[in-house]
Amino acid sequence: MKYIRKYHNYVFLFLFFFFVLLVFSFYNHSYDSFWNYSFSYAIARGEVPYLDFNTVSTPFCAFFFSIFLIFSNNYLWYVFGWSLVLTFTFYLLFQLIQQRSFIVLFALLFPFLHTIIPTYNLFCFCLFILLVYLEKNHKSDYLIGFVLGLSVLTKQTIGIFFLLASIVYCFKDFKKLGRRFIGFVIPCLVFLTYLLVTHSFMAFLDLCFFGLFDFSKNSSGKTIHFYLSIIAFILLFLYVFKKDRKIEAYYTLATFSFVVPLFDSYHFLLFLCSLLVYIMTKVNVSKGVCYLFLILSIFLCFINFYSYRGFSSKRLNFLPNLEYYLVQPNQYEILSEMNQVFLKYYEKDRVPVLLSTKNSFIYTGNDLDVNYFLVFLHGNYGYNGSSKVIDRVKESDDLYIINQQEMKEIGEDGDFLYEVCDYIMKHFSLVAREGDYLIYEK
Repeated sequence: MKYIRKYHNYVFLFLFFFFVLLVFSFYNHSYDSFWNYSFSYAIARGEVPYLDFNTVSTPFCAFFFSIFLIFSNNYLWYVFGWSLVLTFTFYLLFQLIQQRSFIVLFALLFPFLHTIIPTYNLFCFCLFILLVYLEKNHKSDYLIGFVLGLSVLTKQTIGIFFLLASIVYCFKDFKKLGRRFIGFVIPCLVFLTYLLVTHSFMAFLDLCFFGLFDFSKNSSGKTIHFYLSIIAFILLFLYVFKKDRKIEAYYTLATFSFVVPLFDSYHFLLFLCSLLVYIMTKVNVSKGVCYLFLILSIFLCFINFYSYRGFSSKRLNFLPNLEYYLVQPNQYEILSEMNQVFLKYYEKDRVPVLLSTKNSFIYTGNDLDVNYFLVFLHGNYGYNGSSKVIDRVKESDDLYIINQQEMKEIGEDGDFLYEVCDYIMKHFSLVAREGDYLIYEK
């Protein structure tokens, strides 16, 4: 009990994060949180990233949270693991900027809890806080190098910039660089060994590096977030170059990688939160104002809960692993119909493949192995990915279930792999129609 009394603030934060992630992780209208859960779910079941399912990121985040799913695939355990990570992150943040952490908390929740969705990008933000904490407290260079290695293994395009920031800062201190290099190599060698043992090395290169050329086509272009990101980076760069050459400033510059190449609101807000952490290390804010932001954070959650009509939401009680996952009624009906159609044909000799942005709900919810069509979007299948997916379809003897309504809503110009479904509809035979769902075979 004495530890609860001593750390009661963090007990409160843990419960707060648990509530936020459980209730709101779907309401931000992003499937990113669920796809990331599906990566961890698949690994916990013994599936191999890059071979058995498609992900375009290095897999440390997925492996880490799979630990919580070893004994149960229930989504609650995924939320439990993330709540621990976020609580620990804010423990470190409190050591760095004290009550000003509540201002960062508010920024993560505003607007509309859009930023605090459990993905590898948010995990990189947590690693950013950890790196700043280790540097500020002059911790072991071996440990810092190890965390830099984990950051590269969490999201390669972000971790590389953290690594470059550390190299630039320590460039003239060869002993320091050497110790960090040793720490960095350890997790990277473990991962390389895993890739070689599982024969997934070439698939990893294709999805996580060569495929970036395809993925860059998904860039949201020169939106308002693009210009805001560039302006924020230039201003920060000028300030750091003239007035602050400390390592935490270099790491903050590196967080610009959050928005590359997708200059959208989610990635921009993560960059903005990282910038806010840096600003909070430079300014003083009264405790009263800081606690006001804590109150506003709690109030913001209730406002969101009301605006999303949380009390009228439904639990996915027909999907055992996701029975506590809350969705709004219209999404409940879509997933319920999809599940019924899938199970009807799954019980036959040939296993159906759902060509939908929502297919991972059905596989993970029914406790089945995830397949290579997990994230059915452009840029998620390596270099020249659309052609590779069509080649997979040509070689398979599966039944393919196409959501005709989803194809119509997203259209040919969206991120959805429209051309793959179009190929199936032109070259395969229509064997059944179930509402909005079309079932094709070769």
